[in-house]
Amino acid sequence: MREVQGGSVFADRYTTTTLLRRADDHELWLAHDATLDREVTITLFDADGPGSAAAVDSARRASAVEDPHLVRVLDVGTQEDLAFIVSEALHRTDSLAALAQLGPLPAEEARRIIGEAAIGLGTAAGRGLHHLALTPHSIERSRSGAVSVRGLAIESALAGTDDLDADAASRADTVALVHCLYAALTGQWSGPEAVAGLPDAQTVNGVLQLPGKVTRGVPSDLDGLVEQVLIEDAGPATPTALAHQLSPWSSEIVHSVSGDQAARARTAAVSGSGAAVAAPIDPTDPDATMVGRRPELEQDDTHTFDASTLRVAQAPEPPKHQEEYADLEPPAPLIPDVYGDPDRATSRLALVIVGGLVVIAMILGLLGLRSFFDRGGSAATPSPSATTTTSASKSSSPTTSAAVTGKLLTIEGATSYDPDGDGNENNQLTYRAIDGNKYTSWSTHPYKLETFTENGKHAVGLLLTLDGSQSVSRVDINVLGNPTTIQVYVSDGKSRDAQDLLGTLNNGSGQQSVTGGPLTGKYVLLWITKLSAYNDVFRTRIGDVKVYS
Repeated sequence: MREVQGGSVFADRYTTTTLLRRADDHELWLAHDATLDREVTITLFDADGPGSAAAVDSARRASAVEDPHLVRVLDVGTQEDLAFIVSEALHRTDSLAALAQLGPLPAEEARRIIGEAAIGLGTAAGRGLHHLALTPHSIERSRSGAVSVRGLAIESALAGTDDLDADAASRADTVALVHCLYAALTGQWSGPEAVAGLPDAQTVNGVLQLPGKVTRGVPSDLDGLVEQVLIEDAGPATPTALAHQLSPWSSEIVHSVSGDQAARARTAAVSGSGAAVAAPIDPTDPDATMVGRRPELEQDDTHTFDASTLRVAQAPEPPKHQEEYADLEPPAPLIPDVYGDPDRATSRLALVIVGGLVVIAMILGLLGLRSFFDRGGSAATPSPSATTTTSASKSSSPTTSAAVTGKLLTIEGATSYDPDGDGNENNQLTYRAIDGNKYTSWSTHPYKLETFTENGKHAVGLLLTLDGSQSVSRVDINVLGNPTTIQVYVSDGKSRDAQDLLGTLNNGSGQQSVTGGPLTGKYVLLWITKLSAYNDVFRTRIGDVKVYS
C-alpha cells in the first residue's frame, strides 16, 4: 500500500497524528477525531487488496460485539484507494510483549491476563468472530489492570488466514492464548512464528520445556495446561473453556506470589466472569501475594520497547471503553452513642448470672462422674467399625482392591513400552508419571478406537524400573480423565511375555490401587489394553504411579 503521511484526513473527521506500526499490507496510526474531540487509532490498507473486503466485513461485525475485554471498533469506511478501520485508543497501557520483555510475570498475574483475554475472545466466538493472529502484542494491560485484546478478526483477514471453520478457529485462538500464557510465565515465545522482542522458547530434544523448568514459582496446573495444549495437542478447545480451566483469578494486578498465598487467592472465588478476589494476606509476610496498583510502563510501542520508559505511575485511570459507574450513595449514619458504661446494678446482675451458670455446670459434671462409677468405671464406647480405603473408580475389577500398607519402593526410571508400534509412545513425557506431581502426566498417543485395533496394535505400556529386584504387592495409579483398563505385570525381564500378572485395573479412573502377589521383579509394566475416551479420540493419561512392597 502507499505510505500515508501525518495530517492526512479520512471521512472529513479523522486526522492522522502518530504512526504506531507499518507493515507490508497495512499501517496503524493514532488519529484525532474532530467530531468528538478524542484520540482514536486508525488502521489503513489497500481497498482493493486480497484481504481487504474480508477485513472490512470483519470490522463491521466486530463493531457490534460489546465486551470490555475487546478494543471497540468505532467506524469503518473507504476513501479513494484506501480502506480504514477506526478503533478506540487505549491510553497508559502496556502490551503483554512489553511486559514479558522485562522478564517473567508472576504466575497469578499471567493467569489473570490470559483468563481475561480468553473471556473476550469467547464472547467474540459466540458472534462468529475469531482473532486468528493473536500474539503478546495483541493483548494490552492498563495501569488499573484492565485487559484488552486488539485486532479481532482484522489482522487475520488482511493476512488471508481467516478461512478456518468455527471449531478450528476457536481451537487456534485457544492455542494462541496458551502460547501467550507461556510468554507471560517465561518471557519466551513458544509459537510457530517469531514475535518481535521475545526470544524463542527453550526445547530439549525438540520438546518444549515446560514453564516450571524455565522459571520458578509456576503452579503445577499451569504447567499441566501448557503440556496439554502445546505438547500433547489436547486440552480446552475454545477460549471459554480455557477461561474456565484457568479460573478463578485475582480481580486486581498481582505483583508477586508465593505458593500458599496464590492458592488461597484462587480459592476465594467470587461471582461474575470467572474472576476471584484474593484472600486476605498477612501484611507482615514478605513473600505475600500483593494485589493492587504499582508503577507501570508508559504507553507501549511494541516494536521499539525501551525499558527506560519505566516511571512511577500517577493515579490510574480506567480504560475509556469500560462503563463508568456513578458514585455510591453515602453510607447510612452511625447509630448514636446513647448507651454509656453499665451502672453498678447492671454489673452485679451480670456477675450473678455468670456465677449461676458455673454452679449448674459443676452439678452436671458431678452427676456425670457418679453415673460413670455406677456403671463399674467404664463408659459406654461404641464398637469400632472397620474402615476400608477404596479406589475412586467408576467401576473396578475384583483385582483392584483396597489400599494396604507396604513399603514405598524407589522407581529409578520409566519408559514407554510399544512392541507393536515404533517403540516410542510419548517417551519424552514418561518421567511425568513418576515425578510425584499428579497434575503433570504421561499419556499415550491418540487413537481412533479404544482397543487400538485399527492398526494391528492391541496395547501399549509404561515400563517402570525399580531399584533392584523387589517384592511387589501393590501399585497405585492415578488415572486422569475417563476410565481405562490396565494390566499390571511384575518380573525381572522387560518383555511382557516374561512377566507375571499382579492384577488388573478394569475400566477405572481416578486414584486406584492394584494389589496381588507378592511378586518379585525389577520391572513393573502398566499394560494398557483399553484407552480412555478423550474428546473425539481415545488416549490414556497417567498422572502418578507409586509401587509398594
